[in-house]
Amino acid sequence: MDKRNHSEGAYSHDYAGVAALAGRRRFEFTSCNPATVSQSTRPLRYTPPLNIPYKYFPKNYTLYEDLMIILEGLRNATALIVDPTNKERQQQHSHFVQKINENLIQILTRPPKCTTPFRRFLIEDSFRLCALIYLSIVPKVVIGGQIDCEVLLEHIRLKLIDPSTDWGGTIEMILKLLMAGEDVHSQSNVYYVAQLMDLLLPLDWSAWKFVRDTLLDFLLHAEVCSGVHQDLWLCRMDI
Repeated sequence: MDKRNHSEGAYSHDYAGVAALAGRRRFEFTSCNPATVSQSTRPLRYTPPLNIPYKYFPKNYTLYEDLMIILEGLRNATALIVDPTNKERQQQHSHFVQKINENLIQILTRPPKCTTPFRRFLIEDSFRLCALIYLSIVPKVVIGGQIDCEVLLEHIRLKLIDPSTDWGGTIEMILKLLMAGEDVHSQSNVYYVAQLMDLLLPLDWSAWKFVRDTLLDFLLHAEVCSGVHQDLWLCRMDI
């Protein structure tokens, strides 16, 4: 079941989504017994509690998992730049983009509220807008069949990220690994994703609304985002 259909009351007891909880439990699992954790690259704090069967959770139950699913979709899209004839990747990409746009449609129907559930919605929306921005820009920075990472970064530096900050530098590293075709579950990528979660998740509701609105404005109006994704959202927002 899509978490967006759950009641706000249900969210208030969701320890994987409660913004009011203190410290590192925010949007995380917490393992009760580190000795029993498998040798996964997933950081320890994102492993499920031993008393709750993980198979019963949605794949994107924590925001860490949600972001990793999106990065997997973007890695697949990046691979298609190099080999656009792969039918399986094409099908996966079509489903991925459809799901991203279906989830983001909530932007049009959901008035913002300064609540815990809506803070999570703002974060999820931000992840998905980042995905559409990446998908819009990356075809335009292919030179000789290869993605020019620095050209893509120049389009978003200062406008969306500040590379002089910890969070900006971390995002750049994730993007560089993504454009290089790195497995999103590699130790290096997992390290930077976990670092990014630690830096960004403590931001409050108003900060995330600013992030979400800034990303949406960039997707809608930046020349470098011109194309199918920008056109779709300009039409959806009747701009």
